[in-house]
Amino acid sequence: MDMIILCIPNNPTGQLTDENLLSEIIHKAYENNILVFADECFIDMTDNPQKYSVFRYIRKYSNIFILKSMTKMYAVPGLRLGYGISSDKELVEKTRKSGQPWPVNSMAAAAGAAMFDDSEYRNRFISYLADEREFMYNELKKIGLEVFRPSADYIFFHSRNNTDIYEKLLEKGILIRDCSDYTGLSEGYYRIAVKKHDENKILLEALKEIL
Repeated sequence: MDMIILCIPNNPTGQLTDENLLSEIIHKAYENNILVFADECFIDMTDNPQKYSVFRYIRKYSNIFILKSMTKMYAVPGLRLGYGISSDKELVEKTRKSGQPWPVNSMAAAAGAAMFDDSEYRNRFISYLADEREFMYNELKKIGLEVFRPSADYIFFHSRNNTDIYEKLLEKGILIRDCSDYTGLSEGYYRIAVKKHDENKILLEALKEIL
C-alpha cells in the first residue's frame, strides 16, 4: 500500500473521524512509509475544523498531504481554486512540477485573496449553516428517515420505504444524489445539500408527499 485517502468529513455520510482513530491511522501509516492524503475541502464548514483536521500533525509527520478548496464555502466552483499543504518538501516540489505552469489565473488569485480576508462572511455563513443543518436533520427524522448526523453542508439518509425517492423528486424538478452506486451501499441511500431555508422547505414538503 502506497497511500491512504481520508475524506474529512466523509463523503457521502458527512461523518467526522474520531480523533484517536485519526491519530492512530497517521502514526501507523508513517511507520509503514504510507502517504496520508487528506481531502479537507469541506472541513471548514464543520463546527470545529481545527479539532478534526490533520493539519496539527503536519509538523510531526512528513507523510501527510492536505487538499483544501476555496470554492465550496464561497460557492464559486467555476474558479477551480484550491491548494495543498505538506511538510514533505520533495512531495510539494513533485506536485508543483506535475501541474500546469500557470494553474491559477489572475482573477481567481484576486478572488482567493479576498476570500481569505472576508471573515465576516465566513462567520455568518457558518452560523447559518449550523442552524439550517440542524433544522433539516430534525425535520428529516420526523418524516421517518434514518438520518446520519451531518457535519458539513450535505446530509446523508436512508429510507426503508421501497419508493424510489430520487425518481419521484426528479419528477417534481428536484435533484438529489442517489448513493446506491457507492461501494458498500444499496438502494435507499441518498444525499442532499443544505440550501436556503425556503428551498429546504420545498424539499421537505416534497418528501412528505412522496413518503
